[in-house]
Amino acid sequence: ETYTKEIVRKQISSKIEDELQRKDFDRGHELEPIAREVYELEKDVKVEQVGFIELNELVGCSPDGLVGEDGGTEIKCSDDKIYFDYLLEKEKAISSDYLWQCQMNLFITGRKWWDLIIYNPNFEKSMFIFRILPDLEKFKALEKGLAVGREQILLLRSQLNG
Repeated sequence: ETYTKEIVRKQISSKIEDELQRKDFDRGHELEPIAREVYELEKDVKVEQVGFIELNELVGCSPDGLVGEDGGTEIKCSDDKIYFDYLLEKEKAISSDYLWQCQMNLFITGRKWWDLIIYNPNFEKSMFIFRILPDLEKFKALEKGLAVGREQILLLRSQLNG
C-alpha cells in the first residue's frame, strides 16, 4: 500500500525528491558508466543499455543493462560507509531491496541471471559482483504483490479522478 501510494504520488507531483536521495542519485549517475566499463573488462562482456521494459501498462523495470541473451546488471555505487560493509560481510551486506529489485528484473525480462554490481572507486577492491538467479518463490510473491498493487493503483487513481 505504501509503495503504490508512492507511485501515484510521484506520477502527479512535480516535487523533486529530497536532498539525500538527490545526492545518491547524482553519485550513481556520475559513477555508473565507470562501473559498467570496469564490469565489462572484468567479465569480458558487453553491457547493452536499455530503457524501460514493460510487463504491462502499470509495471516494468529499468535495468542498468542487459548482458548477452541470458543476463542483466544492476549497478549500485555505494558510499564509503556502505561499501565498507561489503568488504567485511560480502553478500551478507546486500540489502533486501537490491535482491528484490534483481528478482523483479529477472521476473519481467525472463533472463536467467542478474549481476548485482556494487562499486566504489575509493577502495583498492573497487567492485563486488553478486550473481542473482531466479527465485520461483519470490516470483510467486511478486505476482501476488503486483496484482494487489495494480488494484490499489487503479483505486487511488479513481479516487483522485472522482
